[in-house]
Formats: sequence, structure tokens, C-alpha cells
Amino acid sequence: MSAHSIVDSVVKWVRGIVVDPNPTAAEYAASNAPWQKTFVELAIPVAVVSYLAGFLLALLTGGSMMGGVIAAAPLWFVVSVVWGIAFLLVAALVFDYFGTMFGGTRSFDQAVALITLAMIPSLLGNVVAPLPWIGWLLSLAATIYSLVLLYRFVPMFLIVPEPNRVKHFVVALVTCLVINIVAATMIGAVLGAGMVASGGFGDADSASSTFGTGFERQAALMEAAQADTYDPPADGEMTASQVDAYVVNMTKTNALRDRLAKKYDGKEEPAGLSDLLGGMNDMMRVTSAEMEVVKGAGGNWAEHLWVKQSLETARVQQEGSAAIAHNYALYLDHQEEIDALD
Repeated sequence: MSAHSIVDSVVKWVRGIVVDPNPTAAEYAASNAPWQKTFVELAIPVAVVSYLAGFLLALLTGGSMMGGVIAAAPLWFVVSVVWGIAFLLVAALVFDYFGTMFGGTRSFDQAVALITLAMIPSLLGNVVAPLPWIGWLLSLAATIYSLVLLYRFVPMFLIVPEPNRVKHFVVALVTCLVINIVAATMIGAVLGAGMVASGGFGDADSASSTFGTGFERQAALMEAAQADTYDPPADGEMTASQVDAYVVNMTKTNALRDRLAKKYDGKEEPAGLSDLLGGMNDMMRVTSAEMEVVKGAGGNWAEHLWVKQSLETARVQQEGSAAIAHNYALYLDHQEEIDALD
């Protein structure tokens, strides 16, 4: 495909997403373009042009983009652009992976198309981000609009059933945000303070601020759990009280997960940004519900995991050593309750 043809194609799809997004997305989905074609002939050109335009505007206006100091640091800018482009593929992989978990179809070709088309407004927002006073607001609005398009486009590309759309979207988006923040932290540690790895979903600092309360809570929970230590008994035998505590904790965990998940059963499109962010925080709690219950009750996370593994080993092996036989007997004493947790 010639350079002129690529330019014409890029202009066509960008204009379509800006002017008439739904029919444009439907047309692209029907084309079943290979992911390599979408990435090379659409994602990369749009991303590179938008980042470069924003960078030049930042130099001319003295404004900032990608969180602050990027315009004054070409190396940081280049690394951020490379990660921002690569992140489109990472996000596609995440949305594709979770698509099948929530009843959709799995197609990396379609997932790359989904992310690329939806993120066009966000990428274009990089161009105006350096404008004094209003640039950051316009960029934020573009990112929010991209998230709205992403939600709307999912059924066209990954065929996720309507009752599962919200849950799929929230879980996949939270995963992408976590990956983006971790990558930003790692790159910043290598290149120096102030580095911000910007992806199609906005910079990591913005994500940290927007979801600060939820992430801070989860981080504190994980830190407390990871600090726990436990030395198993030499004979490898659990006690009845340990199994009792495990059953109680897992019963509470399932109840918490069910309560949070039911909030989104059959839910239509999020009413607004606050509704969307609230859903993300809920889904973060779903993924760490077991840890939240154990630590909330003052339990030892390391001990809980040991009991969990010992019970599973006993259920599978049933015999073979005195410890397994003992633990299997404890399992049989609670079989109905434990089996109901599966």
C-alpha cells in the first residue's frame, strides 16, 4: 500500500470516527482487517502524528503534555510515545482476553481495531493538550469520549452479550489502567523522576488521581497481606479452627463478590463518568475480595493461603501421608460447606 493510499485511509477513518462514529466502526469491523494492517496503517500514523503535533505545540506555547515535563525532555517524550503506541496492543490483548470470559468472541484482529478506533479522540486530544488554560480540559474530554466509544464499540467487535457488557468493560479497563501505571512506575525508575508513560487511556498520573481512593485502598490491602508470614506446623496438619475460619472467610468472600457483581447484572450503558469510576472501584474489590475479607477480620493472609492449599491437596490426594489423611478427615467434616464454595 502506497504512502498516499495510507494517508487517504487514515483521513477517512479518523474523519469517520469524529463525524459519525457508530457506522464507521461497523464498517471497519465488517472489513475484518488483520491486526498488523490496523496497527501499521492506522494506529501508528495517528499516534505518531498526534504526539508530534502536541510536542511541537508544547515547544511553541511553553505548555505541557503527557503530565508535565515531557516537552522539555525529548528522551522521555520518545519513550512515552513508544509505550503509548505499544499500549494499544496491550489494551487490545486485555479486552480480547476478557471478551471470552464474559461470553464474547475472541479475535485479536478485531480487538486491535476496537482499541485503535476508540482511542482516536484520545490521541487527537494530545494535539491540543499543550494549549494554555483549556488544553488539559480538552484532552480530558477527548479521553472520556474515547472511553464512551470504547464501551459502545465492544459489541461490534467482540460480540460481548448485553448483560455482561458493563462487567467486561470495567474489568478490562481496570486491568489496562493497572498495567499502564505499573509500566509508568518502572520506566520512571529507569529514566528518572518525572517520567510519565502515556497510553491511549491518558497518563498514569491522571489515572492515579482519578482512581486514587480505590487504588490506594487496594495497595494498602495488598501491602498488609504481603507482610504476613506463617510457618506451617512440622507435621503439616491443619486444625479444626483453621478450617472453620477458612469456611467462614470464603463464605463471606463469595457473598461480597456476588453483591458487587449483581449491581451490574443487565445494566445498560453507564450514566456518567462517576458511574463508570464507581464500577471500576467495585470490580477492583471483586478481584481482591478474598484478601479484603481475611485482612478485614484480622486474619493472616499467608496462613489462609496455606490452609487453602492444604485443603485442595487433601481433596485431590485423600491419602498418601499422615498429614494428608488428617487434613482429608477435616475436609470431610466440612465437605458440604467447602464444596458449596466452588
